[in-house]
Amino acid sequence: MGKNAVWRSLPVVAVATTVITLGSGAVAGAQEPVSVPKVQPVEAVPATEEITSLAAAEGISAAEAQEQLVEQRRIPLLAEAARAQLGDEYGGVWVEDGRIKLAVVSAPGAEGRSALPQETSANVNEAVAAADLGDDVDVVPAPRSEAGLTALQAELDKRLAVANVGAPITIDAESDVKTGTVRLNVPPAPTPEQAQFLATAETEFAGQLSRVAKPAAATTEACTSGAWCDPPLRGGIRLIHGGQGLCSAGFVVRSLIDNKQFLSTAKHCFVGNAGYWSTHFANNSSHNIGGRWSWTEDFGIINIENPGGWNPGPYIRIQSDETYRISGWGSSSVGMRVCFTGGFTDSNCAEVTGGLATREGIPNTYRASYCSVKGDSGGAVFASNNAYGSNIGAYGSCDKFYFSAAAFNTLNVTPQT
Repeated sequence: MGKNAVWRSLPVVAVATTVITLGSGAVAGAQEPVSVPKVQPVEAVPATEEITSLAAAEGISAAEAQEQLVEQRRIPLLAEAARAQLGDEYGGVWVEDGRIKLAVVSAPGAEGRSALPQETSANVNEAVAAADLGDDVDVVPAPRSEAGLTALQAELDKRLAVANVGAPITIDAESDVKTGTVRLNVPPAPTPEQAQFLATAETEFAGQLSRVAKPAAATTEACTSGAWCDPPLRGGIRLIHGGQGLCSAGFVVRSLIDNKQFLSTAKHCFVGNAGYWSTHFANNSSHNIGGRWSWTEDFGIINIENPGGWNPGPYIRIQSDETYRISGWGSSSVGMRVCFTGGFTDSNCAEVTGGLATREGIPNTYRASYCSVKGDSGGAVFASNNAYGSNIGAYGSCDKFYFSAAAFNTLNVTPQT
């Protein structure tokens, strides 16, 4: 782990019970039901790099890629509506082979809506209609409800908060809605406490867990060594502290309490860096933004002390558009495309590869295969005008994880739109 890494550990909780129960509509643990996805029901305008990267990755035309990306923007709406309509029958949403999959507990063995119970079929149709997706959604069997999976993951997170103490590389528990299991990302040499956790959990929850190798500890991507823009203040720019380009701005965010505007970045950027944060105009002149204001998990916000001069807006800087507009936000789904832009890396796009998880002690994170470098901590994860999160850590040069935009309101803020 990098020298600037400061991961917030979960509270240590003694667990006495092994029975996992969750009532209808309840949510266990601290995992991401903290913010209702806000995706404006308007047509998205995918960026050029989104379209070209998807077309190249899947061998499809630019028009087909654009159509897929516009549909993808509606996935958070589908998840929100299906969760409300289906309750404990809702199993999750993901993207596979360019198709949106909606998992339903009472779905038949074969894909399709025709054999669903009448009430379930009506609820599915309402959810799909709410997201305006029509026939673009495949209904598939869900081996476990989202509620049941969330409860299992919360139980494992409690135990891992104890087992991971002092370990050089953590075990992370990641939801896998496709299989209805929790995937354990396990280091090559578990500590005795981690080994005991694995032995107990894999016996106790047999058939409900899978195990994959975790190659290395994650590192943060702060930097001790530009992306400079005149106002309006926006995300995707380089942030300076003490004369050095340390981190990146994610999004302009707005308080849920008084509408005050802030600039988001990663919490670990603040460690040892009190005082003013600044950036440069296009002419390379330095200008103060403000001091660190508040932070939690690995998400932090900077006070904008001169909003009249900065004129902050719902924009991020990307390669093809320096004022790319953010008009919504939401949760991610495995298989969907997201893009990244930071102060040191131009925008690039890739798939979400890992579901909701507590990674390195940080809840509400997803994993994706976009690329970034040192200095890109805090940068914007986005797609088709939606904010999806803030880049916070890396397992490799193109293997990253990010804090979900749907959890930004742990600081009582949401992306400005």
